[in-house]
Amino acid sequence: MLFTRKVFTSKPDQALLVHLEASKKGNLNFTVGLDSPHFRYDLAVNGDKIILKGKANDYGQVLDRANEPYPQSKITFEARLKNNK
Repeated sequence: MLFTRKVFTSKPDQALLVHLEASKKGNLNFTVGLDSPHFRYDLAVNGDKIILKGKANDYGQVLDRANEPYPQSKITFEARLKNNK
């Protein structure tokens, strides 16, 4: 039995792709999902895709070392998982 894993990344597309194959049909068997440690996110299913979109948590402290307030997070993220049978 031969298993192959190919990983591709694209900085311009901000993408990471993982392709898994087995030398015999039907020998890949696993469970996969998406989750986030951030509080503000949505999870949706669209056809053969699972889409997770969200916004990074704000910094955990109210004031920085100079007693200035931390700005609200502006970092957003998105992850997509696609079944490519």
